[in-house]
Amino acid sequence: MKISIVGGIVLGLASHWGLAINPVYCQQIQIQIAAPAQAVPVAPQIQIGQAIAIGPISGKRMMPNFSTQNKVLQSQVIVVGKIQNLEKELVQAKPFPGSAEKVPFQVATIKIEKALLGAKDETHIRVAWQSNSNTGNAVAPTPVAPAIVAPPLGGGGFGGGGGVQIAVMPHIRRPGVNQIIFSKDQEGCFFLQKHPDGDFYYASTFMTPLDKKAPNYKSEIEETQKILTILKNPKKALASKEKSDQFQAASILLSKYNSYPAMVPQGKKVVQKPIDAEISKAILNVLSEMDWNSTDASKPGLNNLFGLLRLNTQDGWQYPKFTTPDGYQKEMASSTKKWLTENKDKFLIKKWAIE
Repeated sequence: MKISIVGGIVLGLASHWGLAINPVYCQQIQIQIAAPAQAVPVAPQIQIGQAIAIGPISGKRMMPNFSTQNKVLQSQVIVVGKIQNLEKELVQAKPFPGSAEKVPFQVATIKIEKALLGAKDETHIRVAWQSNSNTGNAVAPTPVAPAIVAPPLGGGGFGGGGGVQIAVMPHIRRPGVNQIIFSKDQEGCFFLQKHPDGDFYYASTFMTPLDKKAPNYKSEIEETQKILTILKNPKKALASKEKSDQFQAASILLSKYNSYPAMVPQGKKVVQKPIDAEISKAILNVLSEMDWNSTDASKPGLNNLFGLLRLNTQDGWQYPKFTTPDGYQKEMASSTKKWLTENKDKFLIKKWAIE
């Protein structure tokens, strides 16, 4: 069996750093899955814009999971706490903006131990998931939310023409497919977004909480706090004495600015807006010091980040010609360095915003 993936699907889902995969390499990827010696039931589930999840060959279904960085970048509220109780009465709300009908949601209360993002001065917060009034946590059939299509990455990410179109599915997905459901007394760190219709928050697909009992819980919390510190004070992070910290800051900020909003309220539109000029210049300065040919997988490299600038010919970027893989690496290293040197004082990085 072959599965084809369009480039934009995998953006922002890579590595410990949450790096976007270079669009040059991911116009289309085919995964060849060899047939097993004996017939084994496999239930493929593919949803454009989030990830590809393939059901396990037996036992409980595996829940795909975002990296901690991606969870932080997509959250409006992040709290450490404990699920205190489940409300007896279900709440009716639209499953996504524009839905013609409302569906039942089970609501729980999180007692907040520490608010890392948002929820300032709050001691409790309500969180919910779709439910069925007859079967508790089992979900009822509802309409599938339409895809939100982001404009193409300019010129395949590098101004070469055409571009990669990203289909972004709303984060509240079709019920029954990898929905995150909470349980009483569950403890950990919760990554949440405000529901656009109901008076509660929700955890979007693949935004699984950090389990307080997990052996890596402490390190994941530390990473969460470090990312939030960068987002809170990007200028300070980009001016760090350590180059590795500067590189991480540039990676996180570019990933944040390229995060296309999901669950856009009706009547609103998504536009690109330039970021603060000083921050934009600082990021470009950091990129100019990065190595295109870096082989250190533990650190972000220029070849991972340059495409996130979304350049085209109007920005003075021209994709270089090459005939061999080695030639590609050499030409890209030279061309990106030249563009950054000539444009870091005048080019403004843009971000997606709802208005």
